[in-house]
Amino acid sequence: MGDNELSDRRPLAGVPAPRDGVVGTTLLIVSDQDRSREFYVDVLGASTIRERDPVVLRVGGMWLILNDGGGPTPDKPATVAAPPADRARFSSALNLRVADVRSTWQRLKTAGAEFLTGPIDRGPEIRCYLHDPDGHLIEIGQTNPTGEPLGGPVDTSPDTTELRERTRQQADDARRITVSWTDPAALRTRGLSTAGLPFLEAIRDGALPPAPIQDLLDFELVDVAVGRASFSAHPGEQHYNPIGVVHAGFAATLLDSAMGAAVHSTLPVGSGYTTLETKFNLVYAITVETGQVICTGRVVHQGAQVCTAEARLTSAGDETLLAHGTSTCLVMTCIEARSRVGTGARSPRARDQA
Repeated sequence: MGDNELSDRRPLAGVPAPRDGVVGTTLLIVSDQDRSREFYVDVLGASTIRERDPVVLRVGGMWLILNDGGGPTPDKPATVAAPPADRARFSSALNLRVADVRSTWQRLKTAGAEFLTGPIDRGPEIRCYLHDPDGHLIEIGQTNPTGEPLGGPVDTSPDTTELRERTRQQADDARRITVSWTDPAALRTRGLSTAGLPFLEAIRDGALPPAPIQDLLDFELVDVAVGRASFSAHPGEQHYNPIGVVHAGFAATLLDSAMGAAVHSTLPVGSGYTTLETKFNLVYAITVETGQVICTGRVVHQGAQVCTAEARLTSAGDETLLAHGTSTCLVMTCIEARSRVGTGARSPRARDQA
C-alpha cells in the first residue's frame, strides 16, 4: 500500500478483505490517481471498485491498486515508493492473458493505447507490450497451447510430426495481415479543392480517410501545422528485408511522406505538389524491438514553384535518430495537378525518361 491511507486511518472500502485464505492484488505507485484510473478504465476496460486513496480496480480477474508514492514508513524503513524512473528498464510487469491477442491489440489501439510493437509470435505465445501513463509495463499475451517449446529434444513420432506441421501452419496464419483502404478518388478530389492545412488536419482527426499507403504500411498522421508534419509508425516483421531488419523503403516512405505533407500544409486552395527529388540517409537499423517511431518533416524553403524540406525519423522512446532526408517538391496549379493525377498523363520527368 501507499502511505496516505495510513495517515488518515479511513476504512479501506473496496480493498479485498478475505475471511480466510489469500487474495492476490497488485499495487502500482502512480503520480496521478485520477489519470491512471481513467487509463485503466477507458483503455483496458477495468471496473472501478474504489475511486481513490487508493484506487481499486478489477482488470479481468486481477485486483489492481493504484496509490501515490511516499517516503519510508515504520513497516517499510528506508524504502521509498515511487513510479518507474526509466521506461526503458523494468523489473516487473502486469501480464494480461487474452484469447485473441491481435483483436485485443487492435481494440486497445483504437481506445488510445500506444504499444511498443504489434503482436509478435514467439512460438508458445504471441505477445505485445504497452506502458501506462507512469511507465509501468503491461504485457498482452495469448498462450499457444500447441506451440513447440523452445529448445529440448525433437520428437519425430508420426503424431508429434503432424502436430508440429499444424503448429507451423498456425504460425504462418499468425503472420498474415489483411489490408483495407478507402477509394482514393474521393480523397484526391477533396485534396484538390481544399487548402493544404485543413485537408491534412481532417486526415489527422479522422474526418477524412488516410492515404492508402498509410493503410498498407500502417502509419498515421499525428501532428500537422503550417510547414510541419509528423507521422507515427510501429515497425513490424512485415516490413523486414531478407537480412532480418526493417527495409530501407519503410524509412524512405515515412521521410518522403513527412516532407511532402509539410510542403502540402503550406499550399492554398488551387495548388498541389509533386516530389522532384528525395534523398535520405539511414543512421541505425530498425527492428520490431525499436518500437514506435516518429517522423517529422519541416519546410526549409518555400518558393513560388519549388519548395525544399527536410525530415528526421527517430525512435519515440529515447528520440534516437534513425534516418534523415531532404526533398525538393514542385508546386503546381490545380489544373496542372488534375492533369497529372488520375488521368494517365505523365509528368515532365516521366516523359523525359521515356
